[in-house]
Amino acid sequence: MWRTAYPLSVALWGVVLGVSCGDGRATASATTSPTAILYTVSGTVREAAGTPVPDAEVIFGNATGAKSGQPSFITKTDGAGRYSGRIPPGREAYGILVRKPGFEPKVQTGISVLADTMVDVIVRPGALVSGRVTAPDSPVLGVSGVSLEVLLGPNAGRSTISGPAGIGSYSLGYLVPGPLTLRATKAGYVMIERPVNATVDVIVDFQLRPIDAAAR
Repeated sequence: MWRTAYPLSVALWGVVLGVSCGDGRATASATTSPTAILYTVSGTVREAAGTPVPDAEVIFGNATGAKSGQPSFITKTDGAGRYSGRIPPGREAYGILVRKPGFEPKVQTGISVLADTMVDVIVRPGALVSGRVTAPDSPVLGVSGVSLEVLLGPNAGRSTISGPAGIGSYSLGYLVPGPLTLRATKAGYVMIERPVNATVDVIVDFQLRPIDAAAR
């Protein structure tokens, strides 16, 4: 079976503070003093060809392992791919995370904010295909050592192995978004090929049948 997955959470700072205003603007961290100096950080999120990316989540904050009370903001890009937020100054203290379903998450660190600052971000399309491999005799523990390979298309030849032992999980990414066929094979089990619509991150689980069981 396959089902759409929530985008993977990329752990950049631990706890991210702030709230989205819903229109491309953002508030500063709630812990920022009203009298603190704040600078505007703004920019545009685009694809490599220059196409703006609207409705992308932008998280800007302390890149040294933020804990509760450290400044940060979270917002989304507008229809032109632009975002903006305000934050206290810092030298090489900040990082930015941009993510949107159908795109590979992008992280940049070592950003200085010593005045109003422009930080543009280039993202590329990408989909993460992940899941677990089980068998009728191992529905909980999972099956490790299964080869998962993409057949045909721009992702042809991309492959991985399920694991670790007892878990049977796998992850393939980031792939060029679009339809693909995923094949699961392991000695002693019946091969399975499954069509997948990987336009965004998606979870695809496999259940392999032992050859002896399939023959009965």
